[in-house]
Amino acid sequence: MNHSNLPLRERLAASEDQLARTTAEFHDYRHRSRNELDEEKKYSGIHLMHDLLPVLDNLDRAILSGQHSGDFDALMESVEVVRDQFYDALSKHGLREVSGSWSPLDPKQHRVIGQKDSDNHPEGSVLEVVEQGYRLHDRVIRPSKVIVSRSDSPTQGENPVNDYVIVETNDGYTIAGVPAGSTAESAAMDAGGVLIDDVRYKTFDEAQDVLMALPSPYPERAND
Repeated sequence: MNHSNLPLRERLAASEDQLARTTAEFHDYRHRSRNELDEEKKYSGIHLMHDLLPVLDNLDRAILSGQHSGDFDALMESVEVVRDQFYDALSKHGLREVSGSWSPLDPKQHRVIGQKDSDNHPEGSVLEVVEQGYRLHDRVIRPSKVIVSRSDSPTQGENPVNDYVIVETNDGYTIAGVPAGSTAESAAMDAGGVLIDDVRYKTFDEAQDVLMALPSPYPERAND
């Protein structure tokens, strides 16, 4: 309808009517969108649940079998199979384990809860994973609790360690001890990396405090 020939009052009324209809349609659209988002959020885990149900079924079977057979070894074997199936189901949805033993310490993926003496691994290497960490795609949802290496004494080989440096390797950051008579650059090369700066630390704990505050040097590798 052409409103240009109508009196001003009628054109104004027509415009107000159109605005009211448009506003009502917008409110209806927003209400539908909100309901659809709520519905999508409510059932967002349906695919994960679908993949986990067979795991639950097999766990029930393992428990039932163990109750009737009394065979502990067979029960443990069944539980291990179910555990692998459980992880496989989660991995289909993007779950990955954080790097474990023998890897350099990464403050974004590891939380140090202790140290062990070791002359066979670079200072600060992860020796033991106490609690496994996990990431979802590129985001760490739980860091690993780890125990890292330290020298049995402030020595490395036959030479005393004068200080410590932070080294960047292909797999992350680690801490290297600098023996007397050696250089920080040589210690970094022995650890398989390069120095991140010229700072020297008198104790391992001092270097570790700095290391834990550093961002991961390779955040994109969380997708690997």
